[in-house]
Amino acid sequence: MALNILNKLEKDLLKFPGIGQRLARKLAIYLLTRDKEENIKFIEDLKEIDIKVFRCEECFALVESGKLCDFCRNPNREKRILVVHNVEDYLLLSENKIFDGYYHILNGLISPIRGITPDMLSIEKLIDRIEKRKIIEIIFALPGTNDGLITTLYIKNQLKERFTELIFSKIAEGIPYGSGLSEISMQTILTSLKNRENIQ
Repeated sequence: MALNILNKLEKDLLKFPGIGQRLARKLAIYLLTRDKEENIKFIEDLKEIDIKVFRCEECFALVESGKLCDFCRNPNREKRILVVHNVEDYLLLSENKIFDGYYHILNGLISPIRGITPDMLSIEKLIDRIEKRKIIEIIFALPGTNDGLITTLYIKNQLKERFTELIFSKIAEGIPYGSGLSEISMQTILTSLKNRENIQ
């Protein structure tokens, strides 16, 4: 019976990003052998995710109360949007308070190889926000990968047709090709944001 449970736990853990077979086995054994009270508390915390944690209706950040995050509730922030591809990058930037505008989480990147198409991202919501908040600049902070470049160019071309005065830029200087924001020092990100390059 314990072996069946171990196998089930391994399969569940393998669904998490960055967890391989060996780590999944190690974590599964840890969960099965640690104090039961700790597991009960862990299960309660997981249940609270569905009850207490939501996505901001505008930028898709995680929130615990209300429909909007603190940034989107503030009408006095700069009329600029920093576009990231996931919650991890959003937290990295927002918690370090290096940007005074709004954020927007795409919830992924366009990837022909993996079958991720533009309609699967939050691009339409981004368009709504540009109109609603009279945004003057879109800053792309996407990974320096093929998917990141494809996504940047696609969104830029789509928005350029509708918002002729909109400025497009990217924080590319100092960020190596193939790197994500989590792999780079905060000082490098800050410098890249300040010295961002316009996209024609």
